[in-house]
Amino acid sequence: MTGLRSIEITRRYTLAMFDRHLRHIPQHLLGSASSCYPEVAIVAQ
Repeated sequence: MTGLRSIEITRRYTLAMFDRHLRHIPQHLLGSASSCYPEVAIVAQ
């Protein structure tokens, strides 16, 4: 994985987490594995 790819993934998941927990906006990205980010594994919910 390139550095740019890891930055993109980190930004997307961080934004999704803040939107979900601080703004109370549902985020499908955090609910299950995403085909857009196969490098990421959801371990616990």
